[in-house]
Amino acid sequence: MNIIFGALLPVFTVFFIGYVLQKIKGLDIKALSTVAVYVLIPCLVFRSLLETKIEQQYLMMVFIVLLLMIITITIDKVVVWFRKLDTDTESAFILSTVFMNAGNYGTPIVLFVFGEEAFHIAISFYVIQLILFNTVGIYYASRSKESFIKGMKNIFRLPAIYAVFFAFLFRQFPILPENIYSIINLLANGAIPIIMLLLGMQLANLKMEVLDWRQISFVTVMRLIISPLVAVAITLLLPVEPLYRNVIITLAAMPTAVNVTLYSLEFNIQPKFVSVATIFNTFLSLITVTILLNILS
Repeated sequence: MNIIFGALLPVFTVFFIGYVLQKIKGLDIKALSTVAVYVLIPCLVFRSLLETKIEQQYLMMVFIVLLLMIITITIDKVVVWFRKLDTDTESAFILSTVFMNAGNYGTPIVLFVFGEEAFHIAISFYVIQLILFNTVGIYYASRSKESFIKGMKNIFRLPAIYAVFFAFLFRQFPILPENIYSIINLLANGAIPIIMLLLGMQLANLKMEVLDWRQISFVTVMRLIISPLVAVAITLLLPVEPLYRNVIITLAAMPTAVNVTLYSLEFNIQPKFVSVATIFNTFLSLITVTILLNILS
């Protein structure tokens, strides 16, 4: 119960505020999203990587994230082969199960439950996911489309990628002026509440459809149950510190990233299915994440 009132209730309250605001006002999400993607998130990524200790555990986390992705994709491909499903369905499965909402859902949860140090680890996890989403994710979203090359270029249009480069640069050469860092720090502080509101606003724009609920159930089970179980197995088999283990397992249990719906819409990879699956497992995660956090705590 403490988990619900101490962590999930505040987070979902902010989601709900964004949801209601969007339903009433119908705001321009794209403008706010642009501010978050091009200003706030890069500042948050830069600050977090600048302050995070890059050690063996960090490199181990990178390896685990990659391994988790490979295992998830393998399971998806086996299910697709067994059911004799088409390529677009396979891509929809992979987009919906591999890429979790580590950013505007997972990071605030980690902050509320595990504290500031864990939050920096979660941001690093999010950066890894961001890179994978804009490479592997784009491949599966656009592999049968002519716009694949254009889509691959998107990774170099995201300021967060350059924030990673400059963070490592200034780690080696600590010459960043204090007044510049204070500006970055101020903007970084605004990132989490804005992207939390954005998630609620994005959910308000998604629409439920009557679809194949067997497939939606598969995506939901993969995202909310199988993924964290795989993360538990990996982190128990490998030498992972308790704090890193808790962060990795928690983020692995997050629902489908809302941005996946944008890619499925842009490349026409069953956007209705992806949208419904995202809505369904996001709200169901209130139960599954509560159970998980009570176990981890």
